[in-house]
Amino acid sequence: MANVHAKWKRRISILLSLSVIMSLTACRKSKKEKKDLYSAGRVIEATDPYFVADVDKVMIPSLPKKKLQTQSVTNCIYTGEYAIVSYNQSYELPDDLQKMVDSASITGEEFDIEEYFVESTALFNKEGVLIREFDRPNSNLLGVALDKDGNIHILFETFLIDEIEVDPYASYEEQLEQIEHASDILLLIDIYDHDGNLLDTIKLDEDLSLEYSWQASLEILDNGLYSYSSAGTAYLVNSDGKLERMISDGDRSILGNIVQKNGKNYIASEKRDQDEGRSLLLKDVDLETGVLGKGTDITSLLSYGTTFVTKDGLFASSYSGFFRYDIEKNTIDEVFNWNDTDVDRSLMKNIQCTPLNENEILAVGHRSFEIDFPYLIHLTRAETNPHAGKKMLVIAGENISDCSELVSFAGLYSSDPKNSSRVIIVDYTAGMSEKESHTAIEQSIYLDTLSGSGPDILVNMFDSIAFRSDAIMEDMNQYIDGERGISRSDYFDNILRACETDGALYHLPARFSLEGLCVNSAYIPNTDGWTYDEFFTASENVPQEVSFLEGYLYNDLLKIILSTSLTQFVDYKNRTVDFNNDTMKEILRTVKQYGMKELPSDEGWYHMDNVEIPGEGWVSGDGDHTLEKIQEGMLAAWTVTYDSIYTSSYYNFNCPENVSFLGYPSMEKIGMAVKPKVSMGIVSSSDSKGVAWDFIKAFMEYDVPRSLYPFGMPIRISAFDKESADIMKERNEYREDFKSTPGMAKMLGACPVLQEDIDLTRILVTHASISTSGDPAIFDIICEEAAGYFAGDRSVEDVLANIQNRASTVVKEL
Repeated sequence: MANVHAKWKRRISILLSLSVIMSLTACRKSKKEKKDLYSAGRVIEATDPYFVADVDKVMIPSLPKKKLQTQSVTNCIYTGEYAIVSYNQSYELPDDLQKMVDSASITGEEFDIEEYFVESTALFNKEGVLIREFDRPNSNLLGVALDKDGNIHILFETFLIDEIEVDPYASYEEQLEQIEHASDILLLIDIYDHDGNLLDTIKLDEDLSLEYSWQASLEILDNGLYSYSSAGTAYLVNSDGKLERMISDGDRSILGNIVQKNGKNYIASEKRDQDEGRSLLLKDVDLETGVLGKGTDITSLLSYGTTFVTKDGLFASSYSGFFRYDIEKNTIDEVFNWNDTDVDRSLMKNIQCTPLNENEILAVGHRSFEIDFPYLIHLTRAETNPHAGKKMLVIAGENISDCSELVSFAGLYSSDPKNSSRVIIVDYTAGMSEKESHTAIEQSIYLDTLSGSGPDILVNMFDSIAFRSDAIMEDMNQYIDGERGISRSDYFDNILRACETDGALYHLPARFSLEGLCVNSAYIPNTDGWTYDEFFTASENVPQEVSFLEGYLYNDLLKIILSTSLTQFVDYKNRTVDFNNDTMKEILRTVKQYGMKELPSDEGWYHMDNVEIPGEGWVSGDGDHTLEKIQEGMLAAWTVTYDSIYTSSYYNFNCPENVSFLGYPSMEKIGMAVKPKVSMGIVSSSDSKGVAWDFIKAFMEYDVPRSLYPFGMPIRISAFDKESADIMKERNEYREDFKSTPGMAKMLGACPVLQEDIDLTRILVTHASISTSGDPAIFDIICEEAAGYFAGDRSVEDVLANIQNRASTVVKEL
């Protein structure tokens, strides 16, 4: 099969001139092509596809008279009539028990772990109401299937434990090993009726039970056999639990289960290669012999979201839509688009979808904030679209799904009867393959917005200075100060000013962080930024045994410094560049002196396994060599993303001396730089500029729910105050859990947040006067040419001359 998706991307600028939709093919039920359905300014028709959504929160029970601390859902399988959910819960311990746990002096006689830590699997109805918990202790839920009579078949991995004491401070791997050595591991299929009554239990062959079970699934095939897939191998098991056939594909892993289509059987097998990336093949399989056919390359499906394989076919599910691979036509069809319903799209992260047919889809969404509850979503196609007559307001950009608060608000805005428009969300990075670059995506977006065929609002395109031009974007200042504007006194106006280009604000930073270098004040006394000369002087005054700057590869350090200075060298309005100057020479000199070809071994992330904190316990997980150097006073400067008051408390807590946030070195002292986390701008060619501003203004005034707090700080002052107070309260409550274990507190970042942290953050925010920027195409040119200079093979004059010529060509072609 040709790479359909690669061809699609090569034609993207042409297709997007007709619309901004990113789907590959049309839904069969639609009478229109998808490219016609999501055009900016288009009026919705009654015949447009729409799905009614019934959304029910799964009401997982909690223990009475105990405070639930955490809840994680390990599996939620929704069948339409039932939901089978596996979950873990932890509850707050009484003070006396907590002290004993902290000191590792507690015993099984004093502490019944099941009173405070719950691991369970339960059956819920389609409204999310508990029917009953399954009596399968020490078990993992691996898969669920329904038979023709509606009975529920559940595959469990069960540990038959005798008398065993698992070391609570051992690593997860060691705990598993302790359990395995003291228990028998069995695979069981329990059969329940629709009321949750156990009808029968099938014990699978012991040979199957020895297999390590991951990415498991269960299906009942047309011939009555169970198809059990796990760890890249498929097993066919009869009703007595006996193995009939094992199916594998060499060095490839079978993904999901057996597909049965038009009397034929198929498997999909995946291979992951460090150099080549992931690949996916579809092969026909003879269930009698296990022999596989040659196979068809369907790797393109991987770029459309989370790929899964069921008895009914191959699918990909993402925050933008739901896709099916058509085996007969060798095409990828969009079955459903999330713009065709009114579900809160903040639930779309890691969404799981299952099609019953083209008119009915099941999905499971999550809203996770320490306490995770799954949501059962039942989508049914409506005969007519209830939003008929409304105008489409198209919002597009890159990685919009990361903006949970924005996509959630978009749904609220669309459902408000006072608003005459319906928000359509298009993510240009949806369906982007591993091998595609953001440079190509941004060039396509630029051409679309310039040609007048783009969206109404661009999201998260601030970083690319190619989009800071009145040729394609509106100056937001005219709306801020207009008749339906906002009061600048209610916002950090200097942040707005910092994001201007030549006095025009093309992208409004609804949320932002501050970027720059953080320093140990014992070695670097500066408090208000630094010039290149001060940067060099500081490096010479740091003690010999102390590392001056955190290790960065040449190109990474070059991009960091250029992020606050690129606008000095590129004029997109007049399509000119100027890189052949002393400032650029100084930047290259700085990067050559402090950048590295390889990162130092004593910095960066590493895996720590069962590290003992004397008298407090053991910790396993990710460790950070760089942080350890900061804690030991062996690092003078490091990069930081300052996205809340916690940033201040965290580094002051970890550094033996106070810290200062200086920003990046430059020709002048600039301090910390503003980096928008959520930015929005109105496209100049939009026919709905007024409506677009109404939406942006409403979002600016939106009080984000605590469960949706994203990274970064809000630009509205009242929202900043509220979020800061929430963060201080929650971090200090977390800190209380470690009051008797200071070593553990330091390891886990349980640091106190004080009013001083809020005050310092306000100072840094109100003094920020410059923003970051970027251009992938220009950055690529600079990095390619500068490599010779860093290696000592070329002069700085030669490098800058080449950068000037190549960058000039790129800018002139825009």
